[in-house]
Amino acid sequence: MTSDRSQAESLDEESLDLDPLEAGVEPPERWAEATKHGTTPNEAREGESLDSKLAEEEPDIPVPDPEAPAEDADRLEGGPEEAPPVDRLHRPPTEAAGRGQSADEAGGSVAKSLREDHPE
Repeated sequence: MTSDRSQAESLDEESLDLDPLEAGVEPPERWAEATKHGTTPNEAREGESLDSKLAEEEPDIPVPDPEAPAEDADRLEGGPEEAPPVDRLHRPPTEAAGRGQSADEAGGSVAKSLREDHPE
C-alpha cells in the first residue's frame, strides 16, 4: 500500500504541471432557477402573469390516452355487477380442521381448561 504522504505527493500541482482551477468550470446541463421569472426586482414587483403560471403547471396524474386499450375492468360488457364473483377468502382447510378439531383442541389452548369447572 502507498502511504498518505505518497498519495498527497502524487496529486501535487507542481508534479502534475497542471492547476485544477485552470481547467475552468463546466456549466450545468440542466435547467437553472436563474432563468425563471421573478429574478429581477422589476419582475418581482410586477409578478408573473396567470397565463405563464398555468403554462408551467403539470397534472399530478397522467392524462389517460383515449386511444389506449381499456383496462380489464373497463372491458366488461355488463359492468362490474355482472362480473363473476371472486372468492379471495377461500383457503384450504388446515390439518386440524380436516380432523374436525377446534382451535382449542388442536393447539392445546389453555382457554378450554379455564372454561371447565374443576371439582375441588
